Amino acid sequence: MNHNTSPPFHQARSAADKMLGRMRTLVDNMAVALDGPPPTLRDKLVENWTLIQEFYSPQRQDDNRKLRITDTTVPYHLDCMLKILAQEMHHQQSEISSTQQQQQPPEMQPLEFGPCVEYLLQYHVLSDLVDFADVDQPRGMRKYALRFFGVLVGVMPLGLLPESAIRLPLVAVMRQCLHVVQTSATTPINPLRRQEPIAGGGGVGGGDAACRLGQGYHRMQNDRTAVILAHDLLDLIVTLFARLREHASMAHLFFDIHEHSSSPPSMKAPGSGCGLGGGDRLAVAALRAAAAAHQQLSSRGHELFIVHVIVEYLLAPGRTGQLAREALVLVVQVLLAPSPPGGAGQEAARYVGFLLDEARLAELLVEHMGYLHAQMPVFRPMPRSPAAQLFSPAYAGARLQPPLQRRLNNSAQPQSSPSSSSSSSSSSPDSPARRLAELLAADSVLRSVAQQDRREAAILASARMVLEHVDAFFLCWELLDEVAVVAAGDARVAAAVQTQLSSGFLRTHIAPALLATMQSRSQAITTVSYLTDLITVTHSTRVLDALFVVLLGADTAPEQRPMKALPPLAAASAAATKKSTIPCFAALSSEDQALLESIEDDALRAEAALLLLPPGTDLTGGIPPGLAATNGGQQQPMTTTAAESSVSAAAAADPCPLRTLLIGWMTINDDDRSHLALNTLRLFDTILSTLNQFAFTSL
Repeated sequence: MNHNTSPPFHQARSAADKMLGRMRTLVDNMAVALDGPPPTLRDKLVENWTLIQEFYSPQRQDDNRKLRITDTTVPYHLDCMLKILAQEMHHQQSEISSTQQQQQPPEMQPLEFGPCVEYLLQYHVLSDLVDFADVDQPRGMRKYALRFFGVLVGVMPLGLLPESAIRLPLVAVMRQCLHVVQTSATTPINPLRRQEPIAGGGGVGGGDAACRLGQGYHRMQNDRTAVILAHDLLDLIVTLFARLREHASMAHLFFDIHEHSSSPPSMKAPGSGCGLGGGDRLAVAALRAAAAAHQQLSSRGHELFIVHVIVEYLLAPGRTGQLAREALVLVVQVLLAPSPPGGAGQEAARYVGFLLDEARLAELLVEHMGYLHAQMPVFRPMPRSPAAQLFSPAYAGARLQPPLQRRLNNSAQPQSSPSSSSSSSSSSPDSPARRLAELLAADSVLRSVAQQDRREAAILASARMVLEHVDAFFLCWELLDEVAVVAAGDARVAAAVQTQLSSGFLRTHIAPALLATMQSRSQAITTVSYLTDLITVTHSTRVLDALFVVLLGADTAPEQRPMKALPPLAAASAAATKKSTIPCFAALSSEDQALLESIEDDALRAEAALLLLPPGTDLTGGIPPGLAATNGGQQQPMTTTAAESSVSAAAAADPCPLRTLLIGWMTINDDDRSHLALNTLRLFDTILSTLNQFAFTSL
């Protein structure tokens, strides 16, 4: 009996001893933890990074191939790392602001690294993160790594950018994501709207990239991950160059342009130079070829792939297109920023040469406008979609101020002061201090799966939108106008924009459309309506001057002959003893004719005739355009065909045919209710509302 019951008793006692031993160990560990110092920020950063590295051990490779990134704790650890770095940066900024260093500009302040940033630099954490993103296991790691870099660039001190442990991984992850986006197959959003392919376009992503209006126009990647990567990559570029505006001399870190072109000679477009000829190759095709030539070079050609990804998505719908257009303006703004005293002027000249000769941005936008204008319907003006906005509402640029308009009271014109602009810039969403505060206050940046799903769903829905040709045309015009406003301080860029716009679009598309009134009156009405809208949204004086020179002519002399030509006209009037001698008198009423015959002095009769007859009447026998006489001598409007023929004939003999044509259209009677005269009057009213000095002098 006792022999049978002794083993269970000993087993229970040994189990109790083990339990007591574990409790003593736990108590000892808790005592050590309570007696020791609390973990520092660096300890927390190292712990989170170590847990991420455990996922990429050789023993877990097979499991990672089956998992998605949201099934792991990697997003949580990345989020914790961002919060830890933000806390350290915020603490350092608070210390700097409490000293006298706050009186110095950011580039003159001494750069002090905290222990967390030192760990980031010393152990090449970002380089390893890029390697994990390149493997993209678990699936989706590349998206989270790109978001991590985007948030980090927005909040870190600007002095960290030159560090190779930060700059090189940043460029590497951007190139990596661009390669994934380019090699992803695309599908037209609407099969009825297709782009004209470029023969020999040199697209780096296969046949889909050969479309002349970019990879994001009416096309969408089949892989939803590529759509998200394109959006986040452009967001990262916008954040990066918004930070570079604080210290534009750091642009050489990403635009390493030497005295000679960084593109191989075989890749340069023939005849490229200020975009005046462009050779036989379109600007977008030349840019793609140059970017493809530098795709395998990890240390050169950063400027080409940055501009390339921007150009590919300039006309993308939704937020992706807005990011691309903001990025283009920011790149131009950073490269053309005034050099500090004693700065190198040769570097600025190389940047200008890159924008005009290699990227050929002005020529590219003009080519887009010409192609889109040819695709737009001519039978009636198409309305613009309110959803097609050039920039996001948070963008703070030149277009934030409305164009000048005529006002009865000068005090009603809003005036912007430097103090208000500086205060608005300091409180802008792009401010690093605000980004840092938002990061610290946010509950989740990367860890919330539901938040990431909602964000990606909004990006995908925006990418499926269809951007009409008329909306894309106006976006290209407004973007070129914004570039001209930003580059107003550089004479070469401003002149290139003006020359390209005049010779590449206005004289080749707008002028022929206006002069083709005999073939299609609806085309003239549509063109006049579009011109009115274009002038309304234009801010740049250079762009307005180029447009008005084409419409009104370069000659600023008055349209009529001066009054010194009255003596020969008076002689002709004196020789006319009857009203039938001068045919133009037949257009007057019988009372006016009797009044003229009652005047005996020949000179006074000629002056009275000039006052009674419509402006522009030739007393030697001409009849003003738009009027004809009946048998009874009463004035009657001419028919539409006769009036247009008269106006066109007068325009053909004028050195400024478009100005004469437009002025003549204001007197045409719209018997077919086409409202050509009304639209032309509205056009001239819009021209005068710009307060442009050249337009006032010309008219």
